[in-house]
Amino acid sequence: MLIKNILKIAVLTVAAGGGTQTWSIPLSDVGEVDSMVASTNLGSSGEAEELAWVESVLGVSDLVFDTKMESGFSWMTIDDMVGVWAQELESDPGYFLVKAGKKSTVGPNHTHFLFENLNDFSWAVINLQDLGFDPDKVNFSKISHISEFGQQTTVSEPSVLALVGLGLLGLSVARRRKATN
Repeated sequence: MLIKNILKIAVLTVAAGGGTQTWSIPLSDVGEVDSMVASTNLGSSGEAEELAWVESVLGVSDLVFDTKMESGFSWMTIDDMVGVWAQELESDPGYFLVKAGKKSTVGPNHTHFLFENLNDFSWAVINLQDLGFDPDKVNFSKISHISEFGQQTTVSEPSVLALVGLGLLGLSVARRRKATN
């Protein structure tokens, strides 16, 4: 009975030609399909070049390169959704970039695909058909890496000083009350 329930929850499949183990899960477990923002070919996949391209596409300059996943992918198919795959992320980013390998012979000519992470930030959920890939010929062993990007968080100096001052004031008031009792 337990084995039967486990098989109902997660169906083991093999990505075409890749030999990568994948599991099938419901979309409700990973949020929704993330939105592809842009795609391109970059000469290099260095952090600085990827970050510069993402910032230029988004028209911002306050993104941070969070992390780069280069191995250990566990792509999962989404139940009843042909071509939709999910991968757990490391840093809950607002944006992520999937880089396909240079020698990939299926799909469009672009190698870098930028996505806005929409619902559950701990998952990358992509629709390969929206990217121009044939879902029956996808080889996930050709995924080079996933780069994750988040917003910079800045705290202005005056507000930090005000909080420290309020904390010190509160401590001195508490100390005086204790001394008078």
